[in-house]
Amino acid sequence: MKDVANELLNHRQTLVDAGELSPRTWDDYKAAADLVVSEFGATAPADRLQPHDFARLRKAIDKHNWSGVRTRKFLQSIRTVFKHAYESGLLRQPVRFGPAFKGPSARSLRLERQARGPKMLEADEIRSLLDAAEQPLKAMILLGVNCGFDNADVGRLPQSALPPERRANTPRVLLALQVCPAGSGIAERDVPIRASRLRQAARRQAASPAGTVGESLSDFLLPGSPRVAFSQQPA
Repeated sequence: MKDVANELLNHRQTLVDAGELSPRTWDDYKAAADLVVSEFGATAPADRLQPHDFARLRKAIDKHNWSGVRTRKFLQSIRTVFKHAYESGLLRQPVRFGPAFKGPSARSLRLERQARGPKMLEADEIRSLLDAAEQPLKAMILLGVNCGFDNADVGRLPQSALPPERRANTPRVLLALQVCPAGSGIAERDVPIRASRLRQAARRQAASPAGTVGESLSDFLLPGSPRVAFSQQPA
């Protein structure tokens, strides 16, 4: 069982090293693999597992009282562990998980969402966040509110996302940001910004050419600059 788990983790680590998989996703696979090994035993033969074994594992997962979405994602990670082992030749045949090893139904997920209520921040709440936040968190909030960026989008923004300095002489420029929304591949978003803010960003970028946009974003998203707006127009 331990070899099955390590086979997946080692493969996924190569994807992390290549920038094709996030460390957070690797941690999810690690948690799933750890639970499988602890529940079945490190030396247990993986090809002898039966549906009743996975039914017991399903009950162990329920004891964590996770949300339906997290439970479903965790079960899929466990399935991936065994699917990868079969495709890698460690298992002679695919594993049968049985009817009990299923995620929450669509109805239960829907009821769970309704019980939580809408995830909505009103304008005054957002202003309070902006007043309390320091840079570069303030820039991250503005990108989230006005451009639909999530944490991963902002965290992966490289310095190269800033437009070239030659475009800083125009009244308004388009900041071409290459992001990966919801893990669906590279997509370019054009974000209009004020050129005076861009010149400030260019000076800071020259002082720190490496790393993520981070502090450079804070230059042109300071209070008083126009709100950043999402645009689908080409740069």
